[in-house]
Amino acid sequence: MTHILLSPTGEKRGAIDKELESRGLRRRIGLVVATFLALPLALRKSDYIASVPERTGERLASLTDIQLLDLPLSHVVEVDMVWHKRESNDAAQQWFRSKLMEVASLGHSG
Repeated sequence: MTHILLSPTGEKRGAIDKELESRGLRRRIGLVVATFLALPLALRKSDYIASVPERTGERLASLTDIQLLDLPLSHVVEVDMVWHKRESNDAAQQWFRSKLMEVASLGHSG
């Protein structure tokens, strides 16, 4: 199967590729898109598949006629948070970043 890679930065490998590589596997990337919004059209116009977070997949499936399947890997995605250094000591920014960390950790069971 040929895959669509979501890569906002244009990288040709994603976190799933690194996980597959650690298992001695690799996938064939046929298309790289920069946003989740490009995925439904790309999927509809091809026989490619894409790996997306579960909630994103559910949302896309509610809007289009795509099929969802569980990924046969237990996979953790690293997410980075960045901000301008002038905001580092701002109390509101610190509060907001702490809330983002709380919400992000809700879906992590390990």
